[in-house]
Amino acid sequence: MNYFSDDAILNGLKEKRADSIRYLYREYFPLAKSIVEKNSGSYQDAEDVFQDGIIVLYQKILSGTAFSSEIFFLPFFSTSLWIGLFGYPAVTPHEKNIYNS
Repeated sequence: MNYFSDDAILNGLKEKRADSIRYLYREYFPLAKSIVEKNSGSYQDAEDVFQDGIIVLYQKILSGTAFSSEIFFLPFFSTSLWIGLFGYPAVTPHEKNIYNS
């Protein structure tokens, strides 16, 4: 098993390296899945919100506003989309455009 530092992950995502994405899924998706499933979500819901979290992180990387510590918060940010910590009811990303909130 390879270990990637947060900076290596950010650089890998910026360079569109598949190993960085696989690492994020391997290391951080299980926690996101657990939280979503404990809040009446499905495995597919967890995949959807986690992927949306990665997209937001990738957009921040491209704009130069991503911090390496944000990688740690990826599962929590992703699942907060599901359980509604941003002030709206729990919806799937397909039901609400999370990027214009």
